[in-house]
Amino acid sequence: IADPARTYPFELDPFQKASIQCINDNESVLVAAHTSAGKTVVAEYTISECLRNKQRVIYTSPIKALSNQKYREFLEEFGDVGLMTGDVTISPQASCLVMTTEILHSMLYRGSEVMREVAWVVFDEIHYMRDKERGVVWEETIILLPHQVHFVFLSATIPNAMQFAEWITKTHEQPCHVVYTDFRPTPLQHYLFPQGGDGIVAGALAGELTRPAPGWAGGRGRSPCRLPRSQRLPAHRWICPGNHGFSEIDGL
Repeated sequence: IADPARTYPFELDPFQKASIQCINDNESVLVAAHTSAGKTVVAEYTISECLRNKQRVIYTSPIKALSNQKYREFLEEFGDVGLMTGDVTISPQASCLVMTTEILHSMLYRGSEVMREVAWVVFDEIHYMRDKERGVVWEETIILLPHQVHFVFLSATIPNAMQFAEWITKTHEQPCHVVYTDFRPTPLQHYLFPQGGDGIVAGALAGELTRPAPGWAGGRGRSPCRLPRSQRLPAHRWICPGNHGFSEIDGL
């Protein structure tokens, strides 16, 4: 990128570089990556690009607590940031507005004049669209947004990323790229909490999770934990190992 809107003091991961390239090309993108993989970098770059071009951008999240957190982070980083959560409204004329998806949904139904000035909308945690009760809000919000708006969708890994991108392409008559990575920056391990035991079992269990372990009592009954107490853990974590992979699908 010859003239990036924002630079970072660290080397970007491949999925971050690919996502930023889509934004520089003024094309929508769905970024699917595990928690803590660095999706926020893509949101920050989108905001930087809009502020540089004197455009307005909306960042949405599914819950007020996350909106409040992102407002504080973005305010410290960019300055020209407002917050709209229903309970609180701060600087509604700011170039970057942080809000819950329900607030954006309400603004679209009211025909808010703000939408005339918005160039990009960032949907964080877009996998909430699969929620049986609240998912319709995400779907209607995306449908109601003007065609000239571009999107950044940030999501956990989802099985139907291509199907979602194709829907965006048809609904808004614009390309939507899919950038996916299964890389986990934090190494993960598996632990089990056997019924009838008195602690959490630690060990190399990754290959044993698909079949009953010796001594397993099933859903009922009681099986003694044979591991020494030093190998038992007081807390419960479910961890899935991830290998460093990356794929990019574009030009839908």
